Amino acid sequence: MKTLRKALAVLFSLIILITIGSCKTGTIVILITIVSCKTGTIVYGDPTSSDVAIIFYPGGRVDPYAYEDLCTSLAEEGIPVIVAEMPMDLAIFGINRANGIISGYPDVDNWYLCGHSLGGAMAAVWCAKHQDDVRGLIFLAAYSTKELELPVLSIYGSNDGVLKMNNYSRNLKNLSDVEEHIIEGGNHCQFGSYGFQKGDNEATVSHEQQIATTVGLIVDFIRGTD
Repeated sequence: MKTLRKALAVLFSLIILITIGSCKTGTIVILITIVSCKTGTIVYGDPTSSDVAIIFYPGGRVDPYAYEDLCTSLAEEGIPVIVAEMPMDLAIFGINRANGIISGYPDVDNWYLCGHSLGGAMAAVWCAKHQDDVRGLIFLAAYSTKELELPVLSIYGSNDGVLKMNNYSRNLKNLSDVEEHIIEGGNHCQFGSYGFQKGDNEATVSHEQQIATTVGLIVDFIRGTD
């Protein structure tokens, strides 16, 4: 199914060659690539019947469906999750996706943002400007370069080879209320299901264990701040 989705995304991508003129050295050709700018959502659980929900920003260049195990498990715990699809799978181009999601579910009173890697960093940028609109922020192998006053849950694996720990540690000062958890044996890519990521280290816990631990920490965090 994931392979089919990727194939469809490719089919909806257009490559256009436009000849705009000529010069003494020949024809000038501009290559314009129009990628599928995804702005949809993937919804787990039923936000219309809940007063709490999570908006999830995926990691950079990661298929948003890669977080299905995590999001399904959270929904089974009674916490709906709305995954924001990002243009070119890069949250830096969709920082404000949370705006439309929140306005689309007016019955949800308690919003949380959660993001993995680049998605977490961009979720923090959004939260810095909307701190009164959310109850908390959840980092999965990510950190904030912006000062935040809201409660933050930070989770990463001890075997993470992608997260730059010097940057992570230096930016902890930006968080006035942070709860930090390290998953022993966990790595960067096992927060999702998208294969092994270049630069990461091998995990010594299973994907299922890392997801279960992550879900438990998120549920406890939300119940403690809700």
